[in-house]
Amino acid sequence: MFFPPPRRFFDTLVNGQKSGNEAFSAAVAKWTFQQTGVIRISNPKHSRANSEGKSLSWYRINDDMIYQVDIEQRSGNSWVAFKADDVQYEDQTKNNLTT
Repeated sequence: MFFPPPRRFFDTLVNGQKSGNEAFSAAVAKWTFQQTGVIRISNPKHSRANSEGKSLSWYRINDDMIYQVDIEQRSGNSWVAFKADDVQYEDQTKNNLTT
């Protein structure tokens, strides 16, 4: 397999304009080394939908739930509020259910 020298890769022209390879490579490198695109959740709160915000230690399968978290994004050496119009959350914890 042949790979062109890095400078040639970055300077490749598409329709007379730079291809964007350099910007893409820099963005991927920053993401890989967690310099950008890093988010975390904090301050989790949960309650039954009709319980006026009171958290419980147990819930039933058909209970409607409200789950709130603060989402923060790394900005340099600090954390700032993450801004997004639409966020999907999937709980990855393992439930230890007994039968």
